[in-house]
Amino acid sequence: MRDSNQNDGVIIVFAVVVGLLLLGGGGFYTLRMRKQAMLAQREAMMQRDLAEAQAARALAAAEESMAANQRAEEMLAARSTAQSSEESPNTQMPQDAGESQNVESQSGESQSGESHSGESQATAEPPSTQAIDAAVESDLITFLAKRANAITNGDADTLFGLYDRTELPNVHWNGTMVDSWETLKIQLEELDLESIKFATGSVEIKTLGRDAAMMTVSSSSSQADADSAAGAITWVLRKIDGQWKILHESLATRVSAE
Repeated sequence: MRDSNQNDGVIIVFAVVVGLLLLGGGGFYTLRMRKQAMLAQREAMMQRDLAEAQAARALAAAEESMAANQRAEEMLAARSTAQSSEESPNTQMPQDAGESQNVESQSGESQSGESHSGESQATAEPPSTQAIDAAVESDLITFLAKRANAITNGDADTLFGLYDRTELPNVHWNGTMVDSWETLKIQLEELDLESIKFATGSVEIKTLGRDAAMMTVSSSSSQADADSAAGAITWVLRKIDGQWKILHESLATRVSAE
C-alpha cells in the first residue's frame, strides 16, 4: 500500500514538473516571437529612414545641378555680351599719310565724294538672329552626330576631346561631380561603349550668341545583360577655334528593369 502511494506521488510530481516545463517553454517561445517582431519592425523603420535620406540627397543633388546650369548660362550670357561689345566693327578706316596728302591736293568737292563712297562701302549689315540660330543649330546637330558615332565605335578619345579642358571640369552625372579630367578620362575608357545601344530623342537648343549655346537632349541606352536607362543631358557649349566644346555637362538618368 505504501509503495502504491509513493508511486502515485512520484507520478503527480512528474506531471507537475512537465506542466511547468511546458508553460515555461511556451513563454520562452512567445518572448522569442515578440523579439523577432520587434527586430523586424526596427529594420523596417531603418530602411524607411534610409530611403528618405537617399531621396533627400537625390533632391539636393538635382537642385545643385539646376543651380549649376543657371550659373553656367548666366556666365556664358555675360561672356557673349562682352564679346559682342568688343567685336563691334569700326566702319571707317583711317587713311595713311600718302593718301591723306593726295586727297588734300584734290578739290574739296572731290574729297567729299570719295569720303562718302568709302564710308558706304565699309558699312555692312550684321547677320540676322535667325541666320545665327540656324548656323548654330546646324553645327550642334553635327556635334551630336560626332558624339553618337564615337559611342558606336567605342572611341573614348573622341568623346574626351569634346570637352573644353582649359578650366576645371564642370561635369555632373546623376548629382555626382567629376573631380578632375583624369577621372573623367578613366571613366570614359572603362565604359563598354561598343556594347551600348544609344538612341537620341528630343533636342532643344538655346542660342546664346554666335559661339555659345545651351542644349538639352533626351536619350535612352541599353546593354546586353543589363538594365536599360533613360534620361536627359544638358550641355553648355562654346565654339573655340571653329570647334564646339562642352563647358558644362549635367546628366540625369533613371534605370528601368528589363
